[in-house]
Amino acid sequence: MSNYARTRAIFASAFLALTSGALSFPRQLDNEGCVQRTEFGGWLQQDRKNTRVRVLERYAIGKLVYETGGPSIEVLAGSWLDPYTGLKFQDVDASTIEIDHIVPACFAWSHGAEAWSSAERRTFFNDTRFLRPVEANLNRSKGKKAPNQFMPINRDFACTYASLFLEAVQKYHLVLSTEEDSSIRHAQVFACKAVASAGL
Repeated sequence: MSNYARTRAIFASAFLALTSGALSFPRQLDNEGCVQRTEFGGWLQQDRKNTRVRVLERYAIGKLVYETGGPSIEVLAGSWLDPYTGLKFQDVDASTIEIDHIVPACFAWSHGAEAWSSAERRTFFNDTRFLRPVEANLNRSKGKKAPNQFMPINRDFACTYASLFLEAVQKYHLVLSTEEDSSIRHAQVFACKAVASAGL
């Protein structure tokens, strides 16, 4: 066999292994050891607005400032009430606000999403029922935590947060260990009792 034919055979074998799933590249991890959010396909876009823009619009209090000159419409500034702290962010640069997944993408990945199809992961990532605009630093400190590790200091929202978390777990058939399930449900009960006792 000539060198040319041998080289073609090697590339053909490698291509077959890659496309059949026998060979794969390692997934990139972030600083928390989580897969990159790109594994979930990113924001969906429709009529020049992506999911981030739609969530910012839905929860804005007051007028928004837009950038409309590019191929996509972007929110530049506005006002929002952070549900986790109850703090109002008035006329702020939109880059200081991030879109939080009630169930973090990293948590979902390690509890079943790794086995999902690309379409299923993107559906989860863009499900606006489980998305909220929050202050960027707080969102990053929340990271991949569940309600048994992170609970909003805004008790008006704490019960809703924990309940939405469990709703998403059920909707997307995420798999919790017995200990996780018990701990998260205990956190939910505690948060909801606090709301009830305060008469909120």
